[in-house]
Amino acid sequence: MQNTGTIEYVADTNELEPKQLVLENIHDQIISAAVTASETQLTIKFHTVDVFDDDEENAMNNIAFCCFTSMAYKYDFCLRNMRRSGSTLPKRDETLSTVVNTVGIRWNIETPKKSIEGDVSSLLVQAISTNEHDIQMLHQFIAAKSEVDTVSRFMLLYNLALQLNSDSQRILDQSILGIDPRCIVSPSPQFNRKETIYTRLRNQVAHYRDNTNFQATRNEIDGVVNKFQDAVYEMLQLHH
Repeated sequence: MQNTGTIEYVADTNELEPKQLVLENIHDQIISAAVTASETQLTIKFHTVDVFDDDEENAMNNIAFCCFTSMAYKYDFCLRNMRRSGSTLPKRDETLSTVVNTVGIRWNIETPKKSIEGDVSSLLVQAISTNEHDIQMLHQFIAAKSEVDTVSRFMLLYNLALQLNSDSQRILDQSILGIDPRCIVSPSPQFNRKETIYTRLRNQVAHYRDNTNFQATRNEIDGVVNKFQDAVYEMLQLHH
């Protein structure tokens, strides 16, 4: 007799058109996966086999993380507060364990809706098999673009961009100029070279520089963060 159960995960987003999908054959311990996009959330419910509530490490947690991350990256939507929202799983003593958690976020701002289209099943199969380093890079990008505060979003994006460029500001600036040759550059006060506007702004936030103030820096970041996000996306595409 098979040990079957269900385990559900949810993330908060208000950018998706309502949709329901049932996917099969995405993993050998998942009989089917129900993907539901609503006005405020994206839910993935796995119907599982031989997944036990009392296992110390539940592989489904990592699989859900990969699926949410890859979908958000593919379909270009923000998400927050990924969590396990409920489960009914067998225990190894042949009893059942049921857990329910419905905590979420109340959204105040409506945004244009995006549709989940195409071969979602293949996307999730690929997501599950993606190596841990690459999925973490994608997750950092989604976490950054989901950040409401523009300075925080910019700094998270810059940190990711550094990781994609050998932790070197010089190499990062070369990559930026390769993507956008018209990017603004200026002399670095610390090194005998020029730096892009993004590196200058990052350093003005991270270090004290003469003749700068935080509000002016914030105003500049507000004006360039979306363009910088596009550049980091291009770097990820080359890396991915």
